[in-house]
Amino acid sequence: MPLFLICGLVLFSAQDLYTPGTIPNKVALHFDDTPKPWDTNLDQRDNGAIYSFMRFFDDKVMTMPSGYSKAAIEKIDKKYSKIAKKINKTRKNYLNQQTVIYILSESFSDPRRVPGLTVNPDPIPKIRSLKTKTTSGLMLSSGYGGGTANLEYQALTGLSLTNFLATLTSPYVQLVPGSSYVPNVSNSWSIKNAIHPYLPLVYDRSTVYKKMGFQHFYSLYSPKVKYSSRIGKNPYASDESAYKDILLQLNKTSKPQFIQTPTIQNHLSYNNWYDKYTFDIKSTYNRSSWESTEVKTYVQGLNYTDDSTEKFIEALNKIKRPITVVWYGDHLPGIYDSEMKDSKNLLKLHETDYFIYSNKASKSHSTKLTDNTSYTSPNYFQALAAEHMNTKVSPFLALLTELREQIPASSNALAKNGSALWEPNENKNIYLNNSGEQINNSDLTKEQKQLLKDYKMVQYDITRGKHYVKNDGFMKVPSK
Repeated sequence: MPLFLICGLVLFSAQDLYTPGTIPNKVALHFDDTPKPWDTNLDQRDNGAIYSFMRFFDDKVMTMPSGYSKAAIEKIDKKYSKIAKKINKTRKNYLNQQTVIYILSESFSDPRRVPGLTVNPDPIPKIRSLKTKTTSGLMLSSGYGGGTANLEYQALTGLSLTNFLATLTSPYVQLVPGSSYVPNVSNSWSIKNAIHPYLPLVYDRSTVYKKMGFQHFYSLYSPKVKYSSRIGKNPYASDESAYKDILLQLNKTSKPQFIQTPTIQNHLSYNNWYDKYTFDIKSTYNRSSWESTEVKTYVQGLNYTDDSTEKFIEALNKIKRPITVVWYGDHLPGIYDSEMKDSKNLLKLHETDYFIYSNKASKSHSTKLTDNTSYTSPNYFQALAAEHMNTKVSPFLALLTELREQIPASSNALAKNGSALWEPNENKNIYLNNSGEQINNSDLTKEQKQLLKDYKMVQYDITRGKHYVKNDGFMKVPSK
């Protein structure tokens, strides 16, 4: 068969690779294809180069919303421009005049919230105390044991996986590399860098960060992070090292900047890494010895994170210019198999911790928002941080602000394990109120439905539409 025909067949089949019931999907399942889009090299080793290559060409991202047109987008623009103007009357600060740091703390979540688990003494007393003094709460995560980049994508772009088709399992791998327009939170700064003390190709971050406009991406390869020390037998760089690299960037310039940092210290699996264990851990569930070892190691790692985070905050407080940190755990580690078997625990095992903190040099240092902050989702961090810092907003952030007030947290399907992230037929949106209770779709108000409709229209325009919002000021945050 001619080579061009083979290539054409591969590309044609790729269009339906993730669509249940199609021939390409059935063939992939027959050959035990288990997608690992977070690591292209691993995916190729386990599933072969052809299937790994095909994943980049499944472009079923969103269905065009009914009524999508330039006129429809202009109507949305006018609507939220008015709301932004109203919000901005009381906002005194400008985002581009201060430094903002996004820190995704790998697998961080309070183990004391895990049903049936008791941990003594408290492994995270310093972060727990900090959360009582600043804007904080719980973040609803779609992932469990994996899916880091999906949460990261939502935090940076303000877009939600709830609006995508189930066939889009990894925006970083399937969507961003082929996109010509990727607006994100970093657009407000002229200086913006990313730091991740791990491999740059995981989740194709090298391509993604470049598309987002980051000037440098510091990883274990060039340009290389300066700090990458480890704790005990932990194979991953410590959180203390990640924080040191952030402080290094802060010391390079006194100008406002944006820094994006996913940490890696608490990545699974957790196999007796540390020399000393100081916590008594018990569970009402009949846990396996493997689970007990994993939890023991994980909890000890959280305590190291607690210590290094406090030191990092203290270092920020010594800097004489305004800095705000958006800090959040991406998902729980996949080490609670016994608890996950109990269906009533599903939601609890998808709640991570977050806080937004401004240093002493910031006007927002003592701010602690309490209105609809108990629960949130990563797509709201831009709007929530703007409210915390009292900064002016774009029409897009006005939309997110309105939506957050009506629907405090949302997520697509809640994964039951790492591989479940790649089972698109399980896609079911979850909406929570400020008490963490699920809002049934049938109970959504007319206003909530309209907000969701507007949101989906804008997201389609950005990701698969004509990019009408690109030049009309909808995405532009006011600057000074």
